[in-house]
Amino acid sequence: MKIETKIKFYEGYIPPKRRKMQYNEVFKNVWVNIKETTFDSLKLAFIDHCNKWRVYYYNGKLYKQKPFNRNLAYNDEVDNVLDDLILWRKNGSMYYAKPKSNALCYGDYSNYETPKDIVKRLKYEMSQYLIVDGVLYETIVGKPYYNIYTFGLGGNHGGTALFVSYSTAPKRMIKESKGMAFAINDTEKAMTTAIQIASDRRDTNYIEFIKKSKIDIKMPELFK
Repeated sequence: MKIETKIKFYEGYIPPKRRKMQYNEVFKNVWVNIKETTFDSLKLAFIDHCNKWRVYYYNGKLYKQKPFNRNLAYNDEVDNVLDDLILWRKNGSMYYAKPKSNALCYGDYSNYETPKDIVKRLKYEMSQYLIVDGVLYETIVGKPYYNIYTFGLGGNHGGTALFVSYSTAPKRMIKESKGMAFAINDTEKAMTTAIQIASDRRDTNYIEFIKKSKIDIKMPELFK
């Protein structure tokens, strides 16, 4: 599916009888593509009960359905995230040229992105989406791992929690966690440790929540 987006960039010109470059703001509508597929082409990779996500594998990436938690287009008639994104890109959002470095002078736009640079950045953002039978999905950056957190002083004031976090370097995060993070295929150890910490801190009200914070792996080959 192609969607329309307005971009803004700066075009240089030299006025008559002048030697210094001047710049005009230029607005242009461009079209970018969002990949489409069918639900049959997806594979269920895992179910994240902590974040309440069903995560699917497609063409080397992990995707989850994008929630409709903001009305970006400010249109009361929009009731789904795909239409919201299309209207927002067409009418509400604008891609501005960004400076390529911090060494800037006021009024000098020679170091700003060109239209080609802006479109490249826009295409990259749209590449993070996937339309599945008319429903918008978004990529998940990184891979999951378990993380134990404690809050407050204990005694059910603050609590103990087992979360599913995501990182592009989960092994490093686990190594640096001092025993508070675990691999996603080490569910039993993560849960046992979290429950023990909660019991030691007398965070008894949080144990049931800890037991529900897990991942059901459907494609174990992704986590070897």
